[in-house]
Amino acid sequence: NARVAAVALAQHCGWVTSDRLHDVMGPPPHDNCYGAIFKDKRFEWTGEWVQSKRPEAHARYIKIWRLA
Repeated sequence: NARVAAVALAQHCGWVTSDRLHDVMGPPPHDNCYGAIFKDKRFEWTGEWVQSKRPEAHARYIKIWRLA
């Protein structure tokens, strides 16, 4: 599932974004599903932002997360 993939990405790379999760999992069933994954207490925001690379995100800024 997507939460397991997010944890694995964070463990492997040290950080994860919704874009990276989208690359691995494909489109979510609902637009804010991947953002909701990071409400899990295992994740903490790094304090950093990056612009989304996905065209449908219109270059909005997204948070960079790491494991807590």
